[in-house]
Amino acid sequence: MNIWKRLIGILLLTISCGCDSTSKPIPTTFPPLTAATPGLQASETTAGPAVTPAATRPASNDDESWTPAKADQLINNLLNYPETLRIPWRGLHDHNYYFSFMFAGLAQAEAIYRFQPAIGSEWHWSRARILAGAASPQAPTAYGDLIVAALNSGETTVAALPQWFAGHETLLKLDIEPLTTNLSLNNSHLVKLNLALNTAYFWLVEDENGYAAHPLDTDYAYGLAHYANSWHQMADLTGDGNAELIISQSRQYGSEATARMVVYDLTTVPPKPLLWDPVFPYPGIWPEWDVVMDEFGHNQIRFTELLDRYLCGTQIFRTYGWSGEQVT
Repeated sequence: MNIWKRLIGILLLTISCGCDSTSKPIPTTFPPLTAATPGLQASETTAGPAVTPAATRPASNDDESWTPAKADQLINNLLNYPETLRIPWRGLHDHNYYFSFMFAGLAQAEAIYRFQPAIGSEWHWSRARILAGAASPQAPTAYGDLIVAALNSGETTVAALPQWFAGHETLLKLDIEPLTTNLSLNNSHLVKLNLALNTAYFWLVEDENGYAAHPLDTDYAYGLAHYANSWHQMADLTGDGNAELIISQSRQYGSEATARMVVYDLTTVPPKPLLWDPVFPYPGIWPEWDVVMDEFGHNQIRFTELLDRYLCGTQIFRTYGWSGEQVT
């Protein structure tokens, strides 16, 4: 009973202390609503409080401007990234390995856009090389721009073009041959950029305005990351007395390959691809083609396709000719 009396006494004492008018309020971490908030000033309008700008942060190393040297360092670092890919991550025929060079290509494009170096600078050559390594269809245009700039500036000539190109680019080999047309041109050449079995083509022409390069592109474009083979030939398929340029590429997928072809009309600049239907549909092992003449004396394209070993080496022959509107 004495214990209960003591507890009741302690409780009454606590209540009387809490009601003391001289006691201090319980501290709070939130400021009263009437207190001024740092950075805000009261406004008599209904537009809301006016925000006072914060003090300017002192300059640091993070605020240094972007320079060509820093851009070059970033590009070189990104160029090393593909070498970090382990073999399983490189993909079929190292596709992922080559495509990963595009990260450096993006940095290269930004640096060229920001700092505007001369067209023949090492950055432009490096970008063309990156595009080629990443199997980009922009690669022929990039190399074509470099060649045209050098020819128009007098840095090199058509005759010296292979040697000049070799002095800038060791990855590719440039071959050039005359391309005969009925157009009034000062120069007309077929330029080929070669790496092993791969080839990129463009038509190099010169008129009164100077040189220009027109990439000749198939659906396979230009890729160093793929095993492909290329052929070209001049033949009059339309019967108009003007030879067309035939370009074919085959691409390997595992143990098989597919073929595709583009035929260019060279009576206009830029060249115009002829309509082609249907696309040669058969997969096989390194398809071959040649130009043959039918019984009426018309040139036609004949494909010879070796099917896989399960069909005992069966070959398929298919011939395409000009219908007056398209190759079919």
